[in-house]
Amino acid sequence: PELVAPANAAKYAAWLRRHFGPRAHFLGWVPRKNESPDLLRLRETAVKLVADAGQDAALAREARRLAQRWLADRDALPTQVRRIVLETAARTAGKDAPALFDRLLAAAIGTKDRNERDDLFNALGSFRDPALARRAMDLTLDPRIQARDGVRTIEVAFNRPATRPVAL
Repeated sequence: PELVAPANAAKYAAWLRRHFGPRAHFLGWVPRKNESPDLLRLRETAVKLVADAGQDAALAREARRLAQRWLADRDALPTQVRRIVLETAARTAGKDAPALFDRLLAAAIGTKDRNERDDLFNALGSFRDPALARRAMDLTLDPRIQARDGVRTIEVAFNRPATRPVAL
């Protein structure tokens, strides 16, 4: 079940932005030097929540920009926020979703780094578009993909209300 009924999603998003938006904007996506572990954990929750469920356009746009930068230069984003940035970029991609999906998939196939691959397949399973969710889950049968990576997309899609029917 969904946390909030679709009819109340806009009110919930406004509530999230009002109550958590200022803190999420203060934290931003990228950790500061010598930041405490508590702030890192708060960022993982608050910034991602406000950008996604809170429909904060500025935070979502910044996640997409950072994801594109990281796809061009793997040193452009700290590893501790890579997953939440890539997931949020995928979930908020809108009309650019198919192109972002293709870039994430190419990066996932091309990387030798296990942690990068995990984050990339998590992002591939995070797209809201049911057609892209289906493409992500079909990767389970792609001979270029290790089965455990493809299964990750199914798990992620199953945990998202918008794509759960496709995963089922």
